[in-house]
Order: sequence, then structure tokens, then C-alpha cells
Amino acid sequence: MHRLSAGRPLVVTRLGTATSALRPAGNTVDWDLLSAPIRAEAADATERPTERPAVAEVLLDELLVNQLPEELPAEHHSGWLDTLSHLSVAHDVECAQVLMRRRQAEEDERLSAYRIEELLWDSGWPPCPRHFIGDLGLRQLLMRRLYRLQSEGTCWHADHEWLREHYAALDSGTPDPLFGTAAAHAMHHHLASLGAEAVVDYLYRSFALRDTREWCDELLAIAEAPALEPADDRRARALGAIQLSGDPQQRRVDRLLHVVRLCEDRTQAVDEAVIGTLRQLLERLSDESARGAETLTRLARDWTERAGERQPLRPCACTRHIG
Repeated sequence: MHRLSAGRPLVVTRLGTATSALRPAGNTVDWDLLSAPIRAEAADATERPTERPAVAEVLLDELLVNQLPEELPAEHHSGWLDTLSHLSVAHDVECAQVLMRRRQAEEDERLSAYRIEELLWDSGWPPCPRHFIGDLGLRQLLMRRLYRLQSEGTCWHADHEWLREHYAALDSGTPDPLFGTAAAHAMHHHLASLGAEAVVDYLYRSFALRDTREWCDELLAIAEAPALEPADDRRARALGAIQLSGDPQQRRVDRLLHVVRLCEDRTQAVDEAVIGTLRQLLERLSDESARGAETLTRLARDWTERAGERQPLRPCACTRHIG
């Protein structure tokens, strides 16, 4: 509740109501809480639980649909929720504008990402330098909705694919303010939509070529990619429970990517086995690094401490309240 609400009273109230309807089974995560049905104060005896809206839908109505920005043009009222859902996968305003150009290519009445950024600010939604939707809880609500807009996450995959194609088309070394390089930005969206294989190959090939600190920064930025697919093998791959091809170092990079991805996933807690593996893998890579052993050794300590304290490995404005 604390992660998702950031202290917003309305969100706290709705999430509190949702917990009373939630029947946890196994490893309950934030997505389960958002999917819990809102319990009516005076429920009809004939009402079935499936008829009750999920807390996520109720919150989106109350936070966005019923509180449209005063200066939002009337022609964009009906599509406001869809627009923000698509923009939940964007990072800075330039990234968001790439999506808006693609989404509005056939429309006469357009709304730029720059104007949307102003409207969100005017509506009281806080900014975050690394996420276009700067409120963590709202972003989770919108990402969940985007994935469910069409069957099998069609819209989710399409948006990530458009962004991946855009950044992959740039020169791989093009500086990117959030990801280091355009190539890393493309890999982030690839990981969110198409899986880890190409991402592991990219990180493995660049490990010996890049400055170690820059490589680790790219790893963190790429691994922040959210995971909404029903089949989730991240923990198994992180702990080495799945047999993978490649040489030992490539397999270690694969495991490290999935460990970091779990640590950066703000929808669930990280267990001790994953935290221990994080330190082990970084220290093992430090033995294999000709230039970056000191950096990797320090990060092994710092990242492990942050993960153990349930802190993001790469804090930003929208995760500052977690702790």
C-alpha cells in the first residue's frame, strides 16, 4: 500500500478496502492487490464477486477520468485514459513524444507529450526525471491497464516495439540522458517485450569493452524493464535453476540481469536467496574484470545493502518514499 499510494489519501483508502477482499495465496504481489475487487459498503445479496470492479479500475476512474485537467481540450477527454496508459512505458518527454507521434499519425487533433507533461503537472501529479508518468502508483495502474487493453498484451508489446525500433535505428553510441546510450534504451524496451536473450548478448559483448561503471549503469537502466507476462522465469534464471547456453561468463551475465531485474521490480519484495546471489555474481565478475574489479567489489556491497533494505538499486524521484 505504501509503495503504490505514496501517501495519497484516496489511494490509501481504496487500497485499504481492497486488502479486506484479498485472499492471498502464495507469493502475493502488488498486482494482486490492484486486481482485488472493491467491496461494496452495502452489497446486494445476489451480487457475485466477479461483478465488483477491481481496485485498479476504480482508482483510475477516481484519479483520472473524474478529474480531467481543466485545460485538456474537449476532443481529448474520451481518450485521456488511453493516452496516459500508452505513455506509462515512456521515460523522458522525448521518449513520450516518439509514442505520441506514432499513435496520432492518422489523427487531425493531436496532443504533444510536452503539453501532456504540463497538464499532468497542473493536475498535481509529480514529475520524475526518469519516468514520464512520475508517480509510481499511477504508473503501475496505467501499465496494468495497458497490458489488458487487448488480448495477450498486444498494445503493451506494440508500444515497446515502437520505442525499441526508434532507439535501435539511431547510432548505437548516441548519448542518451537516461540510459547512457541509445543502444541501452533500445535494449530496455526489448527486454520488456521480447525477452532477455538479445539483451544478455548485448551486455556480455560490451562487458570487456566499456568502462565498468558505465556498464553497470546501463545494466540498471535496462533491468528496470517491468514484467507483466504471466510466465515469469526471472527467479529461476537468477538462481541458475535453468540450463542456458553460452560460456560461464555469459551465463553469469544472464543471471545478474535477472537478479537486478527482480531487485528493481517495485511490485514485490526480494528474498534472501536473490540478494545473496547478487553479491556472489558481482564478486565473481570482479575476478574476471581486468579494469573494473574495484568498482564491481564496491557495487557488490552497496547494491546488496540496498536490496536487503528493500531500497531501489537506482533511486529516483518516484521511489524516494519507499523504505
